[in-house]
Amino acid sequence: MHPALLPQTSLLGSLQGAYNGTELEDEYGVISGLVAPGAGVAPTTDAVMKDLVDIVEGRPLPMPASTNPLTLASTQMSERRYYLRFSVTNQAGVLAQICNIFWKHNISIAGVIQKNRSRRDLCRW
Repeated sequence: MHPALLPQTSLLGSLQGAYNGTELEDEYGVISGLVAPGAGVAPTTDAVMKDLVDIVEGRPLPMPASTNPLTLASTQMSERRYYLRFSVTNQAGVLAQICNIFWKHNISIAGVIQKNRSRRDLCRW
């Protein structure tokens, strides 16, 4: 797991309120999604009560069962996109130094947006 910015049109990016979501991609590139109530008083109470009722009534809990061990891929094998924001001194060469660090670590940059500070940011009251 890792923090990430997601498109609002994606499964995880469209979740609102107290919901958790997971996306799983198999070796064929097929993506499956799971969504369930997450943290919060009502969702947590509901989940605990449902589990207790299932136990009392003798229903099996929905636990994955398999004779094959589950093997997770290394996180180093996954590709991710990140949004990075730097507040730096506005002088020649600063952006070049940042790009050089990325280059040394074989990290590509999809895009750069450089904004000037507003006059309000430059004034001290």
